[in-house]
Amino acid sequence: MLNPIGEMLFNERPDRPTADERVRRALTLALDRAAVGELVTDGDHLDSVSLVNKTPLTCVDGGPLWTLPATDVQAAGALLDEAGWTPGPDGQRARDGVPLTIRFLYDGGTPSHGAAAEEVQQEWNALGITTELVAEDPAGWSTDLYQSYDWDTGFIQITPSSPVVLSLFFLGATSENGGYNFMAVENPEYEALAQQAFTAPSADEACALWQQAERELVERVDVFPLAETRTPTYMRGATFEMPGSIAPTSIRMLG
Repeated sequence: MLNPIGEMLFNERPDRPTADERVRRALTLALDRAAVGELVTDGDHLDSVSLVNKTPLTCVDGGPLWTLPATDVQAAGALLDEAGWTPGPDGQRARDGVPLTIRFLYDGGTPSHGAAAEEVQQEWNALGITTELVAEDPAGWSTDLYQSYDWDTGFIQITPSSPVVLSLFFLGATSENGGYNFMAVENPEYEALAQQAFTAPSADEACALWQQAERELVERVDVFPLAETRTPTYMRGATFEMPGSIAPTSIRMLG
């Protein structure tokens, strides 16, 4: 199974700095993806080719339509300047007297997450960004993502089994209003393509539309699939489906 362990999602609520696409783009451009990827995957770094993780992967025989940008710290700084987050005498960025602080969440129970988060912090600090690292436990995830919404980004993954399941997280109501869109994403181009895919007359046409829709999410930096890794699952004398985790009703004993 593929595990999108280095995937980064962003809080796009109006009161967060990551509501601004320029800030999201700057954060990703400032990262050394190879260095962070090696750390977060504990040396088993794979480049992501899909936001869907069920194997065999859906719709990506020819690879994704999106590509991730190369590291460009100078461009990242220019974007932050444009967004009004300019460095002061101490080199720290602020806007209207408020420091640019990014609250970065990661799984405190995953050792590789901690090392990778510290690398991210160092790289963003060098750009004048104050990075607050938060090692989450299950209660913390629930509170920050679904109650207080006090987060900006982090190693936050979703593991959809199909493009349709993926769309649940990027379309419609936010979690405050009973939906799955806990990031408060509003991406009109993605929504238009998803709606076309829902009613496409053939699987091939639907796949093509879903690939275009994924590109819109990545290019708008609603999601940054920095790195993924393999999570092996061993079986003997049985078959089963595993869309993220083993589906109990799919288990079939052999022999």
